Formats: sequence, C-alpha cells, structure tokens
Amino acid sequence: IKLLGSGSYGAVASALHKPTGKKVAIKQMKGLFDDEIDCKRILREIYILKQLRSKSVVGLFDLIEPEDFEEFNTIYLVLQLSESDLKKVIKSAIYLE
Repeated sequence: IKLLGSGSYGAVASALHKPTGKKVAIKQMKGLFDDEIDCKRILREIYILKQLRSKSVVGLFDLIEPEDFEEFNTIYLVLQLSESDLKKVIKSAIYLE
C-alpha cells in the first residue's frame, strides 16, 4: 500500500495480506549474505519472531520463500502492522511497563 520506513536491514511497507484480508507490514531485507554478522542477526530475528507470541511484539505472519534457492539474496517477512517501531518508542517520552 505504501512505504512506511527503512532501517539498517531493509525497508518496510504496508500491504494487504490476501489470505486473511488484514493489513500487514512487509519487511524486505536485501543483501542477506553480504555480511556474515548481519546474516546471523537477520536469522536470529526471524527465529525469535517465529517463536515469540506476545501482544507487545509484532507477530510473524509469513515468510515469502524465494523463487530460486540457489541465487536468492533478498527475503521478505510478512509481519503484523504496528503503529510505531522500537526506535520511535525509545526516543519518545512514553513510559513503558
């Protein structure tokens, strides 16, 4: 639907999840294998999001599989759409419990 922002590992856009009809966020992460440390961090993020179930953390709806497993270098995560991100929350004057 529209670009929401970008960060160190990629860009995030809002979209419509066709199977459920819900608005979601799609996170595109390019250059997965360009840096070994970043690759490990991305893998860790995916693993944690897959395991974690919390109302305080966006949930992972889906992972869009690459068409070519031999040559892929970009991955897409389908996440719950959130009003904010962690960076904005940390910089704000909001008190979190």
